[in-house]
Amino acid sequence: MDTIRILTSYRKAVARDRAAVHVLAFLHRDGPQEEGSLAEKTRTSIFDVRAKLNELYRSSLVVLVDPSHFATSDLAEQVLAQLGISSVVARESLDDAKLPEREASFLHACLRRSENAPFSARRYLYTAVRSAQAMTAPSDVDSDTRTAILYATVAGLDPANHELGCDMYTKYVSSEPGCDAVREDLPAFAFQCKAATDLRNASNHFLASGRSADGLNTEAVLAVTFIRLFTSAVTAIVDDGVAATLNTTGLNEHAIERLTRWSTKREEPIRRLPWGALHRERLRAPSIVPFLIGRIRDSAWSAHGVSGWGEKARRESVGDSSGILQELRAIEQRISRGDLDASDLPAAMSVVELLSDRLARLVSARSGDQPTTKH
Repeated sequence: MDTIRILTSYRKAVARDRAAVHVLAFLHRDGPQEEGSLAEKTRTSIFDVRAKLNELYRSSLVVLVDPSHFATSDLAEQVLAQLGISSVVARESLDDAKLPEREASFLHACLRRSENAPFSARRYLYTAVRSAQAMTAPSDVDSDTRTAILYATVAGLDPANHELGCDMYTKYVSSEPGCDAVREDLPAFAFQCKAATDLRNASNHFLASGRSADGLNTEAVLAVTFIRLFTSAVTAIVDDGVAATLNTTGLNEHAIERLTRWSTKREEPIRRLPWGALHRERLRAPSIVPFLIGRIRDSAWSAHGVSGWGEKARRESVGDSSGILQELRAIEQRISRGDLDASDLPAAMSVVELLSDRLARLVSARSGDQPTTKH
């Protein structure tokens, strides 16, 4: 059976549907919305919005989180990240953080540089930036703590910073346009990147031992730890530090208890986090931190433990051909059984488009590397 041909005959190219992209983008940026709010933001009639939401719902691109509020599905979040909308929203969040101009220009340059990273790393980073902005928005968070948290989120979690080292990473970022102030004071920004790495490492230490490192901002350590757990749960992409802790020492019970107490005092910023399709589930959860940890284990655990985003990114860069074929085969089997009807096909086509992008990278990465055997 020609699966691609069948799906293509019913395909709905989301990228070519301006109204659909607008609705999904506002849901992505602002969280669950009612029809009236979306009509106002998109400047279209409520009847048109209702029809578009119905279409997106049947395509598995939006979900109902309560009787009147819609949110983006995980599939929609992947599509928006591929379209570059997640990057735009992350940069807006960085602007909303109201950082000093020097710091903001450097972190914006870090985000621009990250656009060359594999898809999973980008999606994780953009979600983490939005989460960091929400968690540092309250007025009782002082400017130094806010800056430290955002540096740890953007530079501290950037795989390029880990691999290149702080000095080389700073030079790498400073080559971006608009970074004249960075190039004039490279040691100062390299120091900030080192502090961001130290804060990330302190977060790892806290997760594994329940203890905070001496001399570091405890509030920043707790916030960065929470942001990493939240982002890992929402995206099902676990950063390497969290994955290593889960696979070795496990999460320390005292760390979980302490982070749970910390989170109960921050209900408002937690409410503003980009929960997406998890909005309804988190409202039913008795405690946020154990809920996030459970989600991480449910979504990322395998026979080999939890795979970190480094391993996930390597699979994307090199290509996991067996995984691609398996996912395509599953769609074909559903069609053969008659489980996939016309309303499901647009969502399935979106999956195929994402897989096609991965397959293209697979072919590109392997071209010239594989010997040709003549028979």
